[in-house]
Amino acid sequence: MLDQQPTPQATLEKARQITFSYGLKHVYTGNVGASEMRPNLLQPLW
Repeated sequence: MLDQQPTPQATLEKARQITFSYGLKHVYTGNVGASEMRPNLLQPLW
């Protein structure tokens, strides 16, 4: 898939928020900023 562009950060965040609305608590969207955050606390995991 080297011929494809990376998924935009905004798209990943939208998908992540949708999963929270379905009750998922811990959603990892890859090595990108906000996915490294604890849900509801907005603090880094490290």
